Amino acid sequence: MKIPLIICFIIFLHSFQERLTAKNFKFLLSGEAGPYYSTSVSNEFLARLSGRIQYKYSKDRTHFLLKAKVTPELYGPQNPIQAIKIRSRIQLSKKGEIFTWQGHLHHQFHYYHIKEFNIYSQHLLFLGGKLNWPLSSSHLFGISLDYLYREIISRPANRLDSIIGKFGLNVDIGVYTRVAIDVYIERYLIKAQQIEDEHRENSGYRFGPQLGLQHRSTFILNLTYHFLFISSELSSKTTLFHGIQCVWGKYLNRKWSLFFFINVLIQDILDSQIPDELTYLPLNNENWIYLKNGYDINLDTELFLKIGYTQDKIFREDITLSGWQLLLGFNYKF
Repeated sequence: MKIPLIICFIIFLHSFQERLTAKNFKFLLSGEAGPYYSTSVSNEFLARLSGRIQYKYSKDRTHFLLKAKVTPELYGPQNPIQAIKIRSRIQLSKKGEIFTWQGHLHHQFHYYHIKEFNIYSQHLLFLGGKLNWPLSSSHLFGISLDYLYREIISRPANRLDSIIGKFGLNVDIGVYTRVAIDVYIERYLIKAQQIEDEHRENSGYRFGPQLGLQHRSTFILNLTYHFLFISSELSSKTTLFHGIQCVWGKYLNRKWSLFFFINVLIQDILDSQIPDELTYLPLNNENWIYLKNGYDINLDTELFLKIGYTQDKIFREDITLSGWQLLLGFNYKF
């Protein structure tokens, strides 16, 4: 299934190549480094470099977005660990008289080289679309449908195929605040390799509410909470998943800014009735909580100090890259 989706991605991009003019491109280069205090690995330093590219095109209520990000990471100096994280998204939307539609394709690739011959990688691919209907000046109803493909390459490997549906309501409260209430439903199928077990497949559902809050005034606040039930054909037990994402930020004056970031994913302890290779694992293997204090040198350059805790869960290898970081970094826009 992955190859046909990649072909669709290329065809989708090719149809817009005549519109790719340089004036609508944006480039961002970021770097950060500093001490890394970990109890899971014997490393005391972290360096991270990130390159981003974004292209936007709009005409006659039609909007096209293409963006990509590449981030290599190095943990050291003892027992060096290398990682590279790649994300890309392509999106096309059009605002009609009655509703707004959007089609999107998202790809994510994480690769870790932890020890000699100890390699872990994860591919994630979303393909789907959504429709939004305004019910009034302050109420918006939305519905979306996505196909999800994930492949974990490790020892052992597995593959996840899912159909995800979501519908809900966005309500504007005043001028600066929007509340979102959605229902999330997912049908999944997991196939495992390299295991000696009569059960090489597992299927089930993930379902539950998703709540969101957006506020923009003298500060910004984006908050999302997921509460999902996970069922499986291999077990009578229903497990729970909690996901919290939060961004709070404020410009203290024309130069200084302060931002607070949270991404925490919590899932019940694995059910002993289900082999680890057939257990539904969170789509994102990263957790973080950190504070960032930035200083704008000019319109294109920012220096920042970041302090916080991060965790990369390496599924299947029972390894976690977790620890406190104190990083000095920069952002530069071309």
